[in-house]
Amino acid sequence: MIPLRVAFYVLFVVLGAIILVRMLAYGVRMETLTGIVLGGLLIALGVYRLTQVFRIGASRR
Repeated sequence: MIPLRVAFYVLFVVLGAIILVRMLAYGVRMETLTGIVLGGLLIALGVYRLTQVFRIGASRR
């Protein structure tokens, strides 16, 4: 179960980076602001969850 969660969280980071790069290719404008925020939030959520999983895994060892 844990490897599947880690895979999903890594996928969040990757998809967030893809969204962020695609939105920044159009430039920072009001129309692309929601995509930039979405990409940043996906990256932040993925990194946050990955750190939680690794902290729990380190404390069990």
